[in-house]
Amino acid sequence: MRIIIAERLKPFTHLPGFSTPLPGTPYKIQIFPTLLRIFDITEHPARFVSEWQIKIKGPVEQFTFCNDLEKGRITVSGRSHEGWLRYHLIGAMDGKGIRLAAERTPGKGLQIQGSLEFFLRNREWCDLILPISAFEPFCIPRCDRLSLGVTKAQDWDLVRRRKQLVEILPFVHRLGQIIHQQYRVNDQDGGTLSLLNDCFESLTSKKTEELQERLNLLLLGCFNEMLVPELEDCNYQGLIDSNEALPFGLSPLSILHRCSRLIRAIFIQQEHNELVILPSLIPAMHCGRLIDVAVGGGIVGIEWSKKAIRRIVFTPDVDKEWIFAFRSNVKSFRLRRSFKDKGERISNGKPFFFEKGGYYFFDNFQ
Repeated sequence: MRIIIAERLKPFTHLPGFSTPLPGTPYKIQIFPTLLRIFDITEHPARFVSEWQIKIKGPVEQFTFCNDLEKGRITVSGRSHEGWLRYHLIGAMDGKGIRLAAERTPGKGLQIQGSLEFFLRNREWCDLILPISAFEPFCIPRCDRLSLGVTKAQDWDLVRRRKQLVEILPFVHRLGQIIHQQYRVNDQDGGTLSLLNDCFESLTSKKTEELQERLNLLLLGCFNEMLVPELEDCNYQGLIDSNEALPFGLSPLSILHRCSRLIRAIFIQQEHNELVILPSLIPAMHCGRLIDVAVGGGIVGIEWSKKAIRRIVFTPDVDKEWIFAFRSNVKSFRLRRSFKDKGERISNGKPFFFEKGGYYFFDNFQ
């Protein structure tokens, strides 16, 4: 009776020089086969922090770097003239430090040179940026998972060419949830955040076709390279006023967190003890799953196809009365505790008391 999402979000590229945010930190990292550049993106424009040379003899074949949104790290690999290379870039739990952990080094070892110099062998590590306190590796917080029915290869160069909402939004949603807590709160507006505000306006008014169009503009204007948030229209698409001055202290990181809130609200909205399911489903999202959603009193998972809800699982954390409300085409549904339970029919919008620790299964929507 569980709802499961099998695919894992690990976008990758073979192109040297792409930048991507390091999960759990305020940094983006520009990655070449023999060079790393680190930028602080808590401010605009991004501030250069440091540069590190990877001393290996090229050319580097099969160069790949992957932003592993499951483990919260970046993995870089390739084959140099002296052998295979594979290392991980890991953020610190306090959101400040960066560690380079060598998994496999070519030849006799890996030399890294910047403000300091390190020589690493297999399974050794060095700190490119020291954390405030003792280094504790960043650990992915509990967050919900979204799948919109796309199983194509996550080669980011191809993803950018396809420009499909249903393919890109799960990555944005995931990354927005694992932004460090201290970088989430920012109530200022400006730059490409106006595109995000337009999306929230369409969401509130339930104009789903308009919301879909504005989401396409949002992804075009707010993101560059591999999921790097931008406050300026960096692709010069004419989406915002380029002469507008940005407020002091406005951070591009706020785009990620706000986007995640927007995406979740398309599928689940909560007001007190009422959960509204699929309130603003856009036409492109004809099927999908959203699981492990914390709603302040329980965990919800939903599955839909052909733009209609099919299954819901709910595990309450407290004894509480809840109302599950659906779009007007749903009048009632069956509620069960197990497959052997025949269940009972519940009217759309009718309150029902859920017991802590129970496992409730919704189906047979009519």
